Amino acid sequence: MKAQIRLSATLFSATLALASPNPVAGLMDTISVFSFSQTGVGEAPDTQIVHVGAQMNIRTVSTWDNGGAKASDFNTDAFTIPAAHNIIAGGGITASIVFRNEALSDSAFMDWITRNASGDTVPYNSITVGARRGNIASPGFRAHILEHAKVQIDAGAPAIFFDEINAGFSGNTYNGNEASTTTICVHSIIGLCRNIQAIQKLISFRTIQ
Repeated sequence: MKAQIRLSATLFSATLALASPNPVAGLMDTISVFSFSQTGVGEAPDTQIVHVGAQMNIRTVSTWDNGGAKASDFNTDAFTIPAAHNIIAGGGITASIVFRNEALSDSAFMDWITRNASGDTVPYNSITVGARRGNIASPGFRAHILEHAKVQIDAGAPAIFFDEINAGFSGNTYNGNEASTTTICVHSIIGLCRNIQAIQKLISFRTIQ
């Protein structure tokens, strides 16, 4: 089964491939009312979702650290109960924060995380101890978050919300000193060195087999 992933500056939507050659665009064109109500991994969905009357609940559950690393971590009711009321209940991933225990090795983790213009890693202990921003220009980090998306799709999620997809460019004091051009060039998303602004505007499509 295939799921089409649409990457934008702030939102990924994953939907099961149907007849449309671009099922993501086809689906989103039909939705005009959204809600946003999230419960924890393994919990049942917020019953308010059913009563609000939205066509899509953007993020119903969300992976954080290794919580949600397996399809069995999720309560499938989070997706099936809204579906019974014709509501698309999306899963979710924070696509910028990553922790050391998510990577198989120190070298893989160091490859995933952002650096500033001096080449130093950028801590985010203000969010929680050990937090780092994932560098979306790293192929390894992109593969990691897409694996999380596959897990949620296997658990029954009809859509995936990727939060903060461009947050690794902000700097931990919001001064822009992060994901430096040097780092971007090393991990070029499209095979060529681009400046940060161009990468932030990048829109691409991928297919999960």
